[in-house]
Amino acid sequence: MMFDDVFCVVVTYGNRGNLVKQVVEAALGNRVGKVIIVDNDSSVNSKRVLGDLDDRYDKVKIVTCRTNLGSAGGFRLGYRHALDLGAKFVFSLDDDNLLENNGVVEKLMSFWKRRADNPVLFCFRHYDEPLLLKSDRDLKIQRLEKSVLNVNSFCYFSLTKMFSMIAEVFKWKVPNKRAFYELPCGAYGGLFCHRSVFELVGFPDESFYLYYDDIEMSYRMFNSCLRLFMLPDCKIIDLDFTLANKSVRSYFSVFNILENIKTMNELKFKFSFKNRVRLEARWLVRNGWLYYLNKALFFMFVYPFAILLYYLKYGEANRMLMLYDLIKEGEKLR
Repeated sequence: MMFDDVFCVVVTYGNRGNLVKQVVEAALGNRVGKVIIVDNDSSVNSKRVLGDLDDRYDKVKIVTCRTNLGSAGGFRLGYRHALDLGAKFVFSLDDDNLLENNGVVEKLMSFWKRRADNPVLFCFRHYDEPLLLKSDRDLKIQRLEKSVLNVNSFCYFSLTKMFSMIAEVFKWKVPNKRAFYELPCGAYGGLFCHRSVFELVGFPDESFYLYYDDIEMSYRMFNSCLRLFMLPDCKIIDLDFTLANKSVRSYFSVFNILENIKTMNELKFKFSFKNRVRLEARWLVRNGWLYYLNKALFFMFVYPFAILLYYLKYGEANRMLMLYDLIKEGEKLR
């Protein structure tokens, strides 16, 4: 079966041409109608690989950016090109997202057709593993549990999340395999939806540039009364697993994140914290008192303790002190 109305969007940057080649060929193996590759100012070697793909496959289209637009600008550009070219469905992948087999798109399409609520679908990735240990009750009550989102949190910190994580330690966990899991948000990599979704909620917010831009867009979908599902049988293999495995999603990681600021590159340092606080202030405040309690506890205990850890490890804390300005900027932008 051919899926000519499904357009795949892949955004790449740097020297990742060999990863893109595997991703594109796997997507074509799933018989999609077209693969749009956004060249987000990639290296010379990567451009050579992309050119070879363009020459070899009629279904491949390269969209070249003179400067790096970030993930938000790159996927925004790719989504708009897909819709302008007539895509009925859009399937987006990171440049290291290898589809496990040639039946992924068929399963996504089959699930979509069986439902009447125009769902937004996501493929299964390695960080979705914790969902398989959630009971039906937990999945219903803790709708934000899977994601990086925690209601009323401040800069990753949430007092209620801390207590729930402690309680999780004492729970007996057994696999709870389901055909699908409902989510409040998801990543660009593995997102599958009808074009009407973008017509309803719009595209990625370019002002986020990097980090949390995919979470912000998909959470807009959730808040527009669309239902989001992750399908465990539609698996993606992260080829650059070392990078993917650095995605930190638990409460206790707040200390790891703050302690390891020194190893972050400048863009990650700037946008990950600023956009996180911005996202929390824009979407996640349900109880103002609890939000400001988390904020107070963060600045009174978590932040000073993290500064101390940083100083003891590196002998200085200049970058950690700069974090305060980024947090304040994120609050203003909200």
